[in-house]
Parts: sequence; C-alpha cells; structure tokens
Amino acid sequence: MAAPIYISLSQIDEDLLDASETLRGGPIETFRHITLPLSMPGVAIGVIFVFVLSIGDFTVPQFLSGGKGTITTLIYLAVNNGLNYPNAAALSISLLVIIFAIVYVLTRFVDISKIARS
Repeated sequence: MAAPIYISLSQIDEDLLDASETLRGGPIETFRHITLPLSMPGVAIGVIFVFVLSIGDFTVPQFLSGGKGTITTLIYLAVNNGLNYPNAAALSISLLVIIFAIVYVLTRFVDISKIARS
C-alpha cells in the first residue's frame, strides 16, 4: 500500500503546493483540494493490491475461526474434506466475479493510467 501512494505523492508538482500557499490555502485546504485528488490513483492501486492479496489468504481465518470464516476456507473445505468439486468451482467463480467487480469499480472512478505511466 505504501509504494503506490509514495509514487503518486512523488509525482505531485511542488509548484501546485506553492501556489496553494501563495493563495493563502491552509494545510487542510491544500490537502483536500490538491494532495488528495492527485494521490487517488496510488490509493486505488494500493487498495487493489491489498484486497487481492488478502482475499486469497485463508490460513489465518482458518486458525482463528476454526475454518468457518471466509469464502476461501469454504472452497478449501469443499475440495479437501468433501471432494465437492462443483461446489468449489462455483464458489471460486463467484469469488473471481467479486474481485473483478471491485477492481472494475475502483478503476472506473479513479484514473490509474496516471500512475502507470511513471
């Protein structure tokens, strides 16, 4: 999460921050009107990275909740305990659709091509 945000923050032109200070914009206004909108592509990419990596993690919820926590543990249990491959395939496809929907929504509202060019 830190690397994409750092990259998008490093691309912000210092002249914009100086212009905000010259026009008597305080730190809060500068952050709200300049820094936050220009760093949103980095935040969106960081959210996608963290979400995709954390959705596949099933070890920790399995230890903490006894295997009844997330969709990934349900897929694991369907394959290993019950050998119910059609159920595991349906759960996997639904997980894939959920991931694609969240990534689509994030990329639809935030232009991540700005950070991809650097």
